[in-house]
Amino acid sequence: MPDRNLIVVIPAYDEEQTITSVIERIPTEIRGIRSVRTVVVDDGSMDKTRELAEQAGATVLSHERNYGVGKAYQTGLNGALGFGADIIVNIDADGQFDPEEIKDLVAPIVEGTAEFVTASRFIDKT
Repeated sequence: MPDRNLIVVIPAYDEEQTITSVIERIPTEIRGIRSVRTVVVDDGSMDKTRELAEQAGATVLSHERNYGVGKAYQTGLNGALGFGADIIVNIDADGQFDPEEIKDLVAPIVEGTAEFVTASRFIDKT
């Protein structure tokens, strides 16, 4: 299996309190992944979400006003495809998902046993 490009899309609206931590916890080295790129979709934030995301190393796509998570997701998906994504992971900007689990999430795709993987933050791990 050839190495792939992974793009992590993070829709964000007024998430200056958490965006840096989320971005910094995204793994940059994953077996079977050539490159990891983070794309934050700033959905018209009124705070410093955009600036902090850029400082943390993310590419930021911005909406001039808040359109909602659906439009932000669509913008992120289109952006990721435009940037050459082979695999796209979507996570929340508020830390509801553990970015460090991205390795486990994409493993079935990298191994060729799945073409699509989903996760739930509501499943009890015990």
